[in-house]
Amino acid sequence: MIHCPKLQLAIRRKCTTYVLRLDCRNTLCEENQITPAVTIDNFDHSRDFDQVVALWDIVFGYATAHNAPASAIEKKLAVNDGLFFVALSGDSVVGTVMTGYDGHRGWIYSLAVLPEHRRKGIASKLLSHAESRLAELGCMKINLQILSENEQVVGFYERHGYQVEPRTSMGKRLYSE
Repeated sequence: MIHCPKLQLAIRRKCTTYVLRLDCRNTLCEENQITPAVTIDNFDHSRDFDQVVALWDIVFGYATAHNAPASAIEKKLAVNDGLFFVALSGDSVVGTVMTGYDGHRGWIYSLAVLPEHRRKGIASKLLSHAESRLAELGCMKINLQILSENEQVVGFYERHGYQVEPRTSMGKRLYSE
């Protein structure tokens, strides 16, 4: 895995930006530090499971059993719909998005980016990838839910064409705690 400090040291010693872009596929981020290119890939259990559990614990901190990351991942994989994606920086998972499609509506779930990787376009890249995959399946409309304590992300989704709709969200637990 390539870390920015090592690359910065390499630049000072012998590398040029041209060589780094060709050999390391790095780009300059907003802070003008070199960061590895981010790619979007399908979730791979052996490569990604532990990293996604850790990422979701950091980003979401879910307290309810039905949202426990390990359980949610296993249940999603059991559906086997190929709609679970990760953003990779080298070998590191830095973001996720889980989607669903029932033939009527598409859903966006668990769009998350590690705090130290935010504001670099990763969430937008994940969302765009998810939307493209849903469109390929014939999805005509995508829904998502935002927890009331996370309303600061409303602007992010609005910039991507989503609108707040007058709906009441309801749920029912099919298990007892």
